[in-house]
Amino acid sequence: LSCSEDQKNETKNVSISNVQKVPIFPGCETYNTNDKLKECMSQKISKLVNEEFDTSLGKELGLSGINRVYVQFKINTEGEIIDIKARASHPELKKEGLRVVDMLPDMQAGIQDGEKVNVIYQLPITFKIEE
Repeated sequence: LSCSEDQKNETKNVSISNVQKVPIFPGCETYNTNDKLKECMSQKISKLVNEEFDTSLGKELGLSGINRVYVQFKINTEGEIIDIKARASHPELKKEGLRVVDMLPDMQAGIQDGEKVNVIYQLPITFKIEE
């Protein structure tokens, strides 16, 4: 029995919490444990989101209180950000979540069982709109 080419080339999707070697975000190369690499990646992604996400959108849209945008994306075997999806209470917030995540830089791919894999990352973006 032989595997079809499709099966051989089918890349596994692994969540960030389960991958053996997490993707490496630019600037995090000095860390050598998954926990430190995840923490570094998380901090760098949060920094970018905090700097780039347009929270004034909420007021413009007439929203108030705490708002959340849930974004999920994959870091593929080339380290590129792909399959970005977002959920939010308003289409404009969803669009803004997608726009900001699209600004993330390429990374070094995650590794599972010695092979590069797609790593799924979930990012909740929460912000408060002052009355």
